[in-house]
Amino acid sequence: MAGGITNDYGSLTITNSTVSANHAQGNGGGIYSWQGLLTLTGSYINENQVSDNGGGIYSLNNSLTLTQSYVLDNKTTGDNQSSSGGGITAVGNVLELSASHITGNTTNGYGGGLVLLGCNGLIDQTIITDNQASYKGGGLAVEKDTETNSSSLTLITHTEIGDNPRGNYFIGKNIAPVSSNVLGHSQNVTGEPIIVQEDTSEITGGPAPFPYPPEANQHYLGTVNLDQYCHAHDPQQAWSLQVPMQRICVVCYCPASKPFIRSRSILIRPVN
Repeated sequence: MAGGITNDYGSLTITNSTVSANHAQGNGGGIYSWQGLLTLTGSYINENQVSDNGGGIYSLNNSLTLTQSYVLDNKTTGDNQSSSGGGITAVGNVLELSASHITGNTTNGYGGGLVLLGCNGLIDQTIITDNQASYKGGGLAVEKDTETNSSSLTLITHTEIGDNPRGNYFIGKNIAPVSSNVLGHSQNVTGEPIIVQEDTSEITGGPAPFPYPPEANQHYLGTVNLDQYCHAHDPQQAWSLQVPMQRICVVCYCPASKPFIRSRSILIRPVN
């Protein structure tokens, strides 16, 4: 959960305020907002840290609006590519940035400044610069949310994309090995708005097991209904079940019933 502020199902307005120097495990170093309305005006979200996603702000199925606000020097500390959104991670619903600055944020995954997953965004008269991603999308990453199969689309108005802008508002001078400024497909035309659609450069989902079908594999042990065994109230609750050849233990660390966790993860291990 959030290191600073958590907003569940609420309507939260933050004006002329600072959310700074918070630390959290999970999502939302500064602010975590779920299924509500979050509006920031004239405020600073700076120097927050989180292990997974959204160093400054994590917005889940939420309406998020920033006006004349600053998201500065936040970071995700996870050491793998799955972490995202050094400054902001917005999953589902809508994000609106107006006359704001997203600067100096970092992640080891994608979206150094911010990432949109299955989210519609509007970016107007905003500066996104000097952010860094170790994987992709140093400034802005527009991605599909593969868990819900939801697409992303972002409109960028009165804001240039490039390292040598002619005006005051731009997305540029960010750092990443791939797509340093914007990860996503944008119109290759002059004029506004710039429409950025989700990145489709990688195949999502897992490859088929080898050999195929999985029953042909000598290590095949049977099937488990994860919905049945992972809808639990206790995130550490475990079950043992009988499958062919040997017993295994399924431990549900992130059950779907926990609203503040986007996805489930499981550990399957033999029971001695």
